[in-house]
Amino acid sequence: MPDDEEFNKLKVELLKILEERELTDSYEIKLERKGIMKKKIETLFIEDVNALPDPIRNKVLYVLRNLGNLHDKITGISHYGIDITEEDFNSLIDEFIEILLYILKPTPKVIEELNKLLKIDIPTQDEIEILKNLLNHPSHVQYFFINLKKPKWFDLLNKNRFLLEPNRKDFFFNLNVSIWPQGFYLKEMVKKKCLKMSR
Repeated sequence: MPDDEEFNKLKVELLKILEERELTDSYEIKLERKGIMKKKIETLFIEDVNALPDPIRNKVLYVLRNLGNLHDKITGISHYGIDITEEDFNSLIDEFIEILLYILKPTPKVIEELNKLLKIDIPTQDEIEILKNLLNHPSHVQYFFINLKKPKWFDLLNKNRFLLEPNRKDFFFNLNVSIWPQGFYLKEMVKKKCLKMSR
């Protein structure tokens, strides 16, 4: 929920508009949201962005930022009467659908695609790119790394920053996240003597 400070800022902006008495077609209401909308969007779709591997986290944050920008545009149209052509409005709707399809891939479809990747003994960079597009949710990351048993994946995963240690501040102190899924894969590789433990 927005805090009192945000409501007060909104009230001031609305009073300014009312005082002008003549509304132009191009006005904008600007609120300092202090990340409220961003956080709502993140937690609604992803639960915890910090639980995603490094290359995927950046991509998902970019998509969520675009979703936030799209929200601002649609809010301007629906609440404040900003004019838009039918063509531009359809373009916004297409962009919204594209973002939702990226974030909300049906889990059975994602699992099916992950299972195909899990059968590959020696991956290529193309398969790593496919993986980047599938691991948009922490549960998918967990599924993949718990089930990955192939030693030949290590080098490409490491090269593509999947095996970076998570930021301790963001990750280990978050009560929603209790495990680092990549650790299951690394443990398996140590058991198979593919990796040496270092202290």
